Amino acid sequence: MKAAVPSAWLVAIVTASVVLAGERDGARLAADAVALCMHADAVERDERAPLLRRGLALAEEAVVADEANARAHFAVFCTLGKLVDLDGLGWRTLETAARVRREVERAVALDPTDVDALVGNGVLLLRLPRMLGGDADEGVRCLERALQLDPWHAEARAQLWRLRGASEPVVLDAGRAE
Repeated sequence: MKAAVPSAWLVAIVTASVVLAGERDGARLAADAVALCMHADAVERDERAPLLRRGLALAEEAVVADEANARAHFAVFCTLGKLVDLDGLGWRTLETAARVRREVERAVALDPTDVDALVGNGVLLLRLPRMLGGDADEGVRCLERALQLDPWHAEARAQLWRLRGASEPVVLDAGRAE
């Protein structure tokens, strides 16, 4: 699948937006890093790693600029997590996987209402083996909390639907199902 916007162009646009605006603040850097992370899903596999590494550099710069910025920590989680996915979880990536977990936990601690961070934490807890900190029950609670905050969050709904074997609707509130 070819991306609607080639990754090189997106990187150039993001870089130009930061430079032209003269902003090196954490919020802007985090937003640009998250944009690159989300765009990585739409590019060819061989283009993902360079795009994600650029996003990770912006995310880490965002954390340095503002340690208390939840989106900056979410951006590190997103980009680094996708890099681990590309490499595969193994002995070489265990330390990085632990950092991924710390970053999403920090994002949720800083902003417990950040739906993307809650979903990310939930999915991570569901995917990690128990010996690496995985916790399916807590993962489901994170996804359900995300849906309480945003009942139409597509990823949270899809994850819960898959967990329930796609045979049970995702209940949004008492008596109303989708």
